[in-house]
Amino acid sequence: MADDTTVDVVHATIDHALPFRSLAAGDVVLRMIALHVADEVTAEVEASPETWRAIFATGAFHLDDEDEPRGFDDDRPVIIRLRLRLPVVALYDDADDLLANLVGDPASPPRHTEAWMATEVSQSTHVPDEPSATVEIGFRTQWAGPVI
Repeated sequence: MADDTTVDVVHATIDHALPFRSLAAGDVVLRMIALHVADEVTAEVEASPETWRAIFATGAFHLDDEDEPRGFDDDRPVIIRLRLRLPVVALYDDADDLLANLVGDPASPPRHTEAWMATEVSQSTHVPDEPSATVEIGFRTQWAGPVI
């Protein structure tokens, strides 16, 4: 990661609650679902409805008013897909170093919401006429495009 000649490819399935530090919202606890390290570092996290409201209200993960969700249920978790900012990625020698800091060090840069950009936000919700069926609703943010 610090060396541009090699690319670590790691996909870790994680089911671990992690507090992320937000300048405006304080600590927000998210369930880390997955981490993918390749040409870029992406993660998938789950937020409770209350945590999602705090994240959106404070603009954590670089969300803004244009990203306002429509149709989300107030009682269902929200999935947020994130991309780690490149200057933060460059701080780590390899994927193992990044993962160790992310999970093990609450003060490490990847544990700050400002280090990540939300690229997609979604929620599974019930289909009104089919109570046993669900559909995923959500939106992509301005950060969902390719990294330049």
